[in-house]
Amino acid sequence: MKRFMIKLGNKLLQLCSDDAKCKKKQQAYNSLMLEYSKKETEELDFLYVSTKANYDAKKNFLSYFSVSVLITSFIGIGGFLFEVIGKMIQFYQTFSASERVLMQCYLYLVIFLTLLVAVVITVIISINVKELKKLQQRLLMIEIARKRKDCSCS
Repeated sequence: MKRFMIKLGNKLLQLCSDDAKCKKKQQAYNSLMLEYSKKETEELDFLYVSTKANYDAKKNFLSYFSVSVLITSFIGIGGFLFEVIGKMIQFYQTFSASERVLMQCYLYLVIFLTLLVAVVITVIISINVKELKKLQQRLLMIEIARKRKDCSCS
């Protein structure tokens, strides 16, 4: 039983290692390259053009989205937060104890919502970056397949 547990642990470590991930990626690459090598030149050209168009569209969206989010967050959310905090500090002494607690709850809610929006935007950007990376890898693979097809035809 002890040997079985040791072997099982070694297998799990092997599956989680970088070598296993690298081999899996290599197998996916090889199968996709084999698929591309079976396609005709016109099909590869169409795949290249459509993938390039998708890549450029995603890249443009990501850059415009990132810039607009940065500008909006610095101007809009930052200004709103400073205004709320400034008013709270200014009138904090004039409030009763129950109103102070209410203002603290309001402040925590505003901070929580701001952080929530920041996390959602970060997730959206990271998902788009990953998709952009996959599109770029696919684009490079199609270029390699096209070059190989051109070399074999000549």
